[in-house]
Amino acid sequence: VVVRTIATVGNYDYITDIKLREDGEIEVKTRFAGFIEARHFDEKGNPDERNFSTIIRPDLAGPVHSHLVNWKADFDIAGT
Repeated sequence: VVVRTIATVGNYDYITDIKLREDGEIEVKTRFAGFIEARHFDEKGNPDERNFSTIIRPDLAGPVHSHLVNWKADFDIAGT
């Protein structure tokens, strides 16, 4: 059985699949989808932007950033 959730937050879709297998194994995968949030890039005004962004074209930068996913599994088995 696969349970899928899709949460849209701002510019991104967070897609989580939870696979419940017959042998009791649980597998969780989270993927991210969305459009790049770009900003204006001016080499003369902020040359350090190259250190923290992908330069898409001479006047447009896509800042590097991270997405973190945290899980807590709290299994209450037989009331223990």
